[in-house]
Amino acid sequence: MSVASIGSGQSQIYLDITVAAGTSVIATLFGPGVVSSAQQTGLVWSDGRVRLTWTVNTSGSYVATGTAGNFPISGSASVQ
Repeated sequence: MSVASIGSGQSQIYLDITVAAGTSVIATLFGPGVVSSAQQTGLVWSDGRVRLTWTVNTSGSYVATGTAGNFPISGSASVQ
């Protein structure tokens, strides 16, 4: 997972997944300051990639868990 500051005390957390095109991806972000919907979904593009994005407003540790098709996915990020 990666993190980018978007100003006004907010950051975005990204989870990039590479799997077969057309795969459904769903993940939930857990942490102290999730502003956007904690659950994000996506459909993998023809190039096999999809990016899930969350907005947060509190520093701390964040963990995402979910599935890409039948496969478990997870990631973690630290926001300063």
